[in-house]
Amino acid sequence: MLRRFESYAFDDTATSEQIAELASALRRCGEFIPEVRDSIVGMNKSEADVALVWEHAYEGPDAYARYMCHPYHICVLDRFLLPESPECITAPRAQLGIGLMGYEIDDAQFRCDSGVRRLVAMKASVDVGADEWRSFASTLTAPPKRRVSIVASNAMGLEWFPNGWTHVWEQAYDDEGAMQRAIVDETVLLDAGPIDGWIDVWYRLHGVS
Repeated sequence: MLRRFESYAFDDTATSEQIAELASALRRCGEFIPEVRDSIVGMNKSEADVALVWEHAYEGPDAYARYMCHPYHICVLDRFLLPESPECITAPRAQLGIGLMGYEIDDAQFRCDSGVRRLVAMKASVDVGADEWRSFASTLTAPPKRRVSIVASNAMGLEWFPNGWTHVWEQAYDDEGAMQRAIVDETVLLDAGPIDGWIDVWYRLHGVS
């Protein structure tokens, strides 16, 4: 499967009605493009310069390719998202904070439709070896217990940011309190790891379409 996240900040001129319309169009994407699975839209609650996150998945590259050329994507979504569109409401890519991320996975162990989702985007140090990275990733996914804890290489979006985030750590929790308890020492762990920076976003999950 392909697991995918799009995140956006908005232009200062974007209205709450326009943002709500985009959120609805993203959330309902699977109704019109059957290849889009596990579609959830969340509003970021972290301090990162990201307003909206759309999480979703595809069975594989062929399904993703069909999504990219589907009329709903071109005629509805791109109306809000492409800088060339007069109705674009999103901020320039340089201001996206995280932008587009995704990874490959054999199953849908990320799946949950309630609680809190948290994403940590990381940039691995250029000189980190494979064994050192595997050891670091194992440390990240060790207790405390999370409903979801997946560390993976970022396989999407690097065409936007060639020097951008190389890995993603996807997490899920029952609620905000569980998240806060789990991440109390996380900053120390990340800052000591073989990475040159990281950023996180989190949002509440409200059902899947």
